[in-house]
Amino acid sequence: MNNITHHIQNTWRILCEESDTREFGKFIAPIVERSIVPEWLEENGFSNSPAPVDSEGQQEKYDILTDSGVRVQVKFRGAKSKSGRPILHMENTRRSTGKNASAGAANGQVRSGITDSDVYLFVIPTGELWEADKFEYLVIPTSELEDDKMEGYCRSSVSAKVMDVWLEMNPLETLKM
Repeated sequence: MNNITHHIQNTWRILCEESDTREFGKFIAPIVERSIVPEWLEENGFSNSPAPVDSEGQQEKYDILTDSGVRVQVKFRGAKSKSGRPILHMENTRRSTGKNASAGAANGQVRSGITDSDVYLFVIPTGELWEADKFEYLVIPTSELEDDKMEGYCRSSVSAKVMDVWLEMNPLETLKM
């Protein structure tokens, strides 16, 4: 049996060949959350750490905490619409029972509350999925993502109107807001 490094590299090769954005996104999400985004933040003057765990051993509902106290929810999104616009969905697949029973749940998808984080940081590939040097970073304040039909919860995806506004903004300046 080969070691785990072999299997990680083999899976990476297969996913790159297949260009399946969904499976690739699942594979790269922890790499983006734990390595790529923290490094990008550090390079741009934002000291940061992973989100702390709560008293039950669960990670907070965001991924990264900057030293200035900004709670960052990270999402890697490689899918594009037919027009080429990024598709920025925000739902999480979780059980919609128990503590998630009233968490904006629908069809096994749970929406985040608007108070769960301060910003969403979307990492969007502009070249090939694996070309980290060509990732675009889009930062949107969570308050801008509230669903009009589900008060207190984020939309299931970012609308074109909201996306266009924040694509015009410098993501680093948005993090300072």
